[in-house]
Amino acid sequence: MDNKEDLRVKRTRKLLSQAMLELLEEKNFDKISIMDICDKAMVHRTTFYKHFSDKYDLFTYVFEEVRDEIYQRSTANYNYSSVEELYFNIAHIAFDYIKENAKMLKNLIKHNDNEFLRGIFYESIERSIKYLLEKTTNNMEVPIKIVSHFYTGGFVSLGIWWVDNMDKYTEEQMLAFIKELIHSKGN
Repeated sequence: MDNKEDLRVKRTRKLLSQAMLELLEEKNFDKISIMDICDKAMVHRTTFYKHFSDKYDLFTYVFEEVRDEIYQRSTANYNYSSVEELYFNIAHIAFDYIKENAKMLKNLIKHNDNEFLRGIFYESIERSIKYLLEKTTNNMEVPIKIVSHFYTGGFVSLGIWWVDNMDKYTEEQMLAFIKELIHSKGN
């Protein structure tokens, strides 16, 4: 019975998550109501509240799932020969994710110029970079927290920019630019 309950919980959370993502593609987060989410997911309002306290809680859950996916991809093999290799790997994973989810991300950005959204993306990449730096290196002159914030800011900003400029540069070109920036010594 416990396994059956777990499946129902997973199914309901998946329906609500998918409904949230679909609604975010159509309109601004601030304009989405609990009833919109429930109607889209075909879930009763009381069921929603059994799983989430409000739409912010659901939103956080949805993007924790995204963050966990990026995090799992980036930490699957953390035996990097250099810090530069680590940065490039994370950039590659992030740009793969952007390419795979371009339509959704484009609509999210179009309808939601929201700092909460950027915060979730930022946190997911920063967490991965910080974790990997802690595992990869132990003798950095700059504190890991500062390094992870620095590179995260660049990756998030560039990733959001690329969502709107995919027609100008391919993923391969973007990764080549990133590799050049990572290896550049100020030349």
